[in-house]
Amino acid sequence: MLIIFLPILFLIFILPIGYLIHGFLNLLTIPLQIIEIAINRKLRKNHALEHATINVLEERVGRKNIFSGYARENGFYVFGPASPYEIFSSSIEGRERLINGEKNLAIHNRCGTSIAVASFLTFLVFLILLILTHSINILLLLLAFLIGEILGPPLGKLTQAYFTTDANVSDIKIVDIEYNPKNIFGPFGITYPSRSSSFFIKTTEVEKFKVL
Repeated sequence: MLIIFLPILFLIFILPIGYLIHGFLNLLTIPLQIIEIAINRKLRKNHALEHATINVLEERVGRKNIFSGYARENGFYVFGPASPYEIFSSSIEGRERLINGEKNLAIHNRCGTSIAVASFLTFLVFLILLILTHSINILLLLLAFLIGEILGPPLGKLTQAYFTTDANVSDIKIVDIEYNPKNIFGPFGITYPSRSSSFFIKTTEVEKFKVL
């Protein structure tokens, strides 16, 4: 009989407590991570270029959720089923379109920033409900998740726009692409190239010359 009720007890008591512990860690780390990106100008610009590249790729192939990436100070990674030429040309087009005013390309719905903001908001709501009701249960957690799902995406996009990306990329130049293909191992030790690959797009700052 106890075995039957164990999953129910887990949902009612253990899951909310576990989420509470995990949430406190997010409450401390997520704001620090956002601040760390916000004060790094190069990283924000490369983050914008990464998003623009993925947005252009998704426009070209007509599909979502097949490309991902992350930014570094000296460039950005893109992962997905495409050729080096497709990735590189998409990065060039993305940069040009950002410079020409399409700043919305610097924002992406599946960005880690948006996910982190939604997670942070969900826990914050859960904590407020916990303080107001003086109780901890699965219903409060579900309500917090619902509010996080509704408010998280728009707040995540705002956070991207003002803190973790910078669409002013005219002083950043795309210089090269590194390609790391994945191979599929076939019979008799023969390997076959896979379309799903890792790409690193190198960037550098454009030197500005002063007119004397």
